[in-house]
Amino acid sequence: MSVVRTYERCGSSAEVHGCSESWVRRLLQQGREHGSYEPGSKVRKTSSRICTAEDGLRIRQFIAEKPDATLVEVAAALAKPIHPSTVSRTLTRLNLP
Repeated sequence: MSVVRTYERCGSSAEVHGCSESWVRRLLQQGREHGSYEPGSKVRKTSSRICTAEDGLRIRQFIAEKPDATLVEVAAALAKPIHPSTVSRTLTRLNLP
C-alpha cells in the first residue's frame, strides 16, 4: 500500500500527502494489531451475546407464562444485569413478540 510505504520511507504521518495524520496513524495501528492494512480485516468477536441459549429458554418459558410482560419484567426474570434493549434484540432473534 503506498500510504504505508510513504510513511515507512519518511517516518512521519504528517509527510503522507493527501491523507489526514489521524487516518494514517489508525491505519498503521490496524496493521500492528490485526496484521493487515486491508479494509474489513479487523478481527471481530465471534459471539458477544449477553443472553445465552439457556437464557433464551428461560425467556420462552417466562413469555409463555406471562405473554403481556414488559421488557423490564423479562430482564428481571433473568436475574442478571441486562438492559431492556438487549431483551428486545433477543426476543427478535427468538421470533417472540
